[in-house]
Amino acid sequence: MRFDQSGKQVLITYDLKGDTSVNFTISLYYSVDDSLLQGPLRSTTGNVGMGQKAGIGKQIIWNVLDELDKLTGEVSFTVKAEEVSTANKIPMSNIKPDEIIKKVPAEVIPVIKVFDSSGTFIDSRDGKSYKWIRIGTQIWMAENLGYLPSVSSSNTSSDSQKHYYVYGYDSTSVIEAKQSIGYPTYGVLYNWLAAQDACPFGWHLSTDEEWKILEQNQLMSESDAKFTGWRNSGIVGGKLKEVGANHWNSPNKIAAFSSGFNALPGGYLRYNRGFLSLGSYAYFWSPTEEDDSYACGRLLRYYREGVYRNTWNKRVGLSIRCLKNESGMPKD
Repeated sequence: MRFDQSGKQVLITYDLKGDTSVNFTISLYYSVDDSLLQGPLRSTTGNVGMGQKAGIGKQIIWNVLDELDKLTGEVSFTVKAEEVSTANKIPMSNIKPDEIIKKVPAEVIPVIKVFDSSGTFIDSRDGKSYKWIRIGTQIWMAENLGYLPSVSSSNTSSDSQKHYYVYGYDSTSVIEAKQSIGYPTYGVLYNWLAAQDACPFGWHLSTDEEWKILEQNQLMSESDAKFTGWRNSGIVGGKLKEVGANHWNSPNKIAAFSSGFNALPGGYLRYNRGFLSLGSYAYFWSPTEEDDSYACGRLLRYYREGVYRNTWNKRVGLSIRCLKNESGMPKD
């Protein structure tokens, strides 16, 4: 099940598995803070109601405020299906939610929490836990990625082989690298090739266009978002940075932490100069390429309130922030 929330509407996309020759009645229910299911909801359009066929990518639009004055708390949705041709079928309006569950003859992917704004999830590859934050329609990691399948020394670089670095560590032991002082906070630096598939399952490396969506959500102007270089409208850099001087060097200009993005200054690995700028600069890769040697990314600095958009050589090591795929909320 996938979802999107836009203003007063919620779009839910679901897959209905069953006999394609059979008609189903589809109903949408919701609950708040794990209470009893409420519904079926009436102010819905799309693939809902009678006469629905099995298939993938079915969509329901719920016009929230046409049915409720307000909707607050932790909200969950459940899509339910009933085979119309079932003998002695009881009308959906007369069935209690727990009875409906027992009578569903088709397989529908259940319950997804739509309105959560933050939480944690675990990367199954190494058991590492990460915070995430919903910003507008996007779900971002709220800390730097720390996935480390191998580690390279600072004098090793390539744009044709994957390399992973931990700031200040100059050997090849993953266990030792993870014990470095900076690793728990700042994570791993990746050359561009390594960054392409470093994100956990269900997440991806955020593209240049997805960064623009984030920036404009924080009130950067559209013209600035498209500009290459420093963009200062909306003081978006200040909104993305972690506040204070625990990890950022002073003055950490206009850091407000208002977005929850919590940008951290992990520095970078320059292939001919070693590790640089821990505590001062936060660099982030995107998969968006300029050419065979350069790719787009972002930079935040401790003495600037803007966001720098430019390209960097694919051999350098930068941090990563992953973005959730459009397939539902993270699971703890």
